[in-house]
Order: sequence, then structure tokens, then C-alpha cells
Amino acid sequence: MKCEWRQRLTAFLPGLMPVLVRAGEGAPGAPDPISGGTLLQLLASLVAVLLVFVALAWLLRRFSSGQPAGGGRLKVIEGLPLGPRDRLLLVQVGEKQLLLGQSPGRLVALHVLEEPLPASAPGTGFREGFRQVLQRRLGEGE
Repeated sequence: MKCEWRQRLTAFLPGLMPVLVRAGEGAPGAPDPISGGTLLQLLASLVAVLLVFVALAWLLRRFSSGQPAGGGRLKVIEGLPLGPRDRLLLVQVGEKQLLLGQSPGRLVALHVLEEPLPASAPGTGFREGFRQVLQRRLGEGE
């Protein structure tokens, strides 16, 4: 039984080959599907789609407010990566500044700063300001 369907299939395939070859040739007088005009039209369409995409991205960036949804009352002042997935954040909430520890699935308030850190100069950052406050705090405790 198993050999019977194989024999029928091998007898049928050679008869199907001329039909498949003629289907690949196309109709007489039909244009070549990969002509210069077709390639030029394809390239022009691709450029048009890319230009629309770039224009939409530009418009989205131009007209997005850039303000957080909270009305601007919360602001991340600085962030310091501690490892591949952990960060130390300094967050401004109204007049107070909070030092937060962030790890995957967890956010912990580490300290509420009594006096806000001074605005850092362009060359300095969170590290320098935090170092200064830490030195003052450690100096006060002694």
C-alpha cells in the first residue's frame, strides 16, 4: 500500500512540470516584473514612507509637552547607577528632596534631606553634592 501512493506521485509529477514552467514564463507581451520603472517606483514609495515616518516622529517630539503627567511637582534631580539594575535617585518633591534606592520591583526611601542640595555647577553633579552633604552630616555627628 505504501509503495502505491509513491508510484502514483512519481507518475503525476513529470506531467505537471510543463505546466509549472509555462506559468513561470508569463503571458506573451507582458512587461518584465523587475524592470527599471518598477524598481524606480518601488524605491520612490519606500522613500515616501520613510519621509512620512521621520516627519511624524519630528512632529511628535516637537509638540509633546515633555512635562510629566503629575503637573511638574515631582522631579528627578539626579540618578547614580549602583549596578546593572540598581540606582540611587535624588527626587525633588515640592520643597523637600528625597534620596531613594531603586531596584527591580522595589523603591525605598533612604533619607529625607532636611536642607535641599544646592544646585550643582555644570562640572559637578549629584556625587559631589552628596559627598559634601554627607561630610557635613558626618562632621556634625562627631
